[in-house]
Amino acid sequence: MNRASNVFIPLALTLCSALPCACRTTRERVPKDAAAAAPVRSSVQRAWRVVEGDRVCGFVLAFREDGPGERVFYAVQNEFRQELGLIDAQGRAWRYRPFQEQPDHLTSSTLADGARAILGTAAAARLEELSPAALHGN
Repeated sequence: MNRASNVFIPLALTLCSALPCACRTTRERVPKDAAAAAPVRSSVQRAWRVVEGDRVCGFVLAFREDGPGERVFYAVQNEFRQELGLIDAQGRAWRYRPFQEQPDHLTSSTLADGARAILGTAAAARLEELSPAALHGN
């Protein structure tokens, strides 16, 4: 073996072993049709404050889709107005988790139980209805 091949073979092996590390795979999710990607407008219909003792723990907002579908859903926010989860019209409650693609299903029960589960409050926490206008001033 000559001197050039003594240098070339280890260099080639090093490059070949590094190539699989240079590959990158990406995954993209695309809706099947344009209607699935269209934004859906909704408006707040009702609002509640979640109170445990004398402390406000969060809020529940009832949204109704504008238009023919008119689906209803409930957004649960913490005391800083950060949305933590969602409750559907059937009472199924999901909590969003950081860095997770899908929310965690917590319970299927009443609106109050779902809000308590999402906010992590005790069973004594109660919902106090607000006007949607009062929610913005609060």
